[in-house]
Amino acid sequence: MNPSESPVGCPAVDTPYGFSEVTAGEAYEALSGDGVIDLDMLGDDATQVIELGFDYKWFEETFTEVCLSSNGQINMGGEDSCDIQANCATIIYGVYVGKRIAFVQDCLSIAFGGSVKYVVNTSSGSCPSIKISFEGLSFGSTGQINVQVELFENGNIIICYGEGDNAGNIFVAGIEDSDIGAEYFPFAGFDDVILLARELPIGGIAFKWPTNRCYEFVMPSSLP
Repeated sequence: MNPSESPVGCPAVDTPYGFSEVTAGEAYEALSGDGVIDLDMLGDDATQVIELGFDYKWFEETFTEVCLSSNGQINMGGEDSCDIQANCATIIYGVYVGKRIAFVQDCLSIAFGGSVKYVVNTSSGSCPSIKISFEGLSFGSTGQINVQVELFENGNIIICYGEGDNAGNIFVAGIEDSDIGAEYFPFAGFDDVILLARELPIGGIAFKWPTNRCYEFVMPSSLP
């Protein structure tokens, strides 16, 4: 399913918040055509701030810009939010302070033929969105992956995973805000025995790439 075509981006206010899997349609479609902006994000540990084009609701705050990271996450805010996550080793496996969407957070690189693109969609009337496409990110020089993240004005998020190979690497996916203690994860995590051995948190960790699967996060209308 192309996220902009999803019927679940802006549900009614009584829709339960949290993650759920979107089960209908195709999961991923590379961005192309009118209005698509191809960012000049190159190298390892690359970050770039972009304007959203609308006020994005994040719990009880709003943001007009976000910082994109080649290490597989989107941070709420401008340059200051980039500083905290420039080195993936300091935040890997969910050890994090700040406000972020981790769609496939690990030590990734865009330097081996990858690209980051986005397009703002205002055709949905009362619920504009921005779709950000991370195409060809890699775990070092191997294991290329494709992910799209769409942010809707009301705070909702759709993460769609395309073709990918994580080359045996584990990664983190989820929504986190350390200021309010909020954490939500689309994946259940590893076997408990493995987790105990590695001393890793359960929520959000995955080791198998979720090809052609979409997950929607419905933003709470107030603090959890």
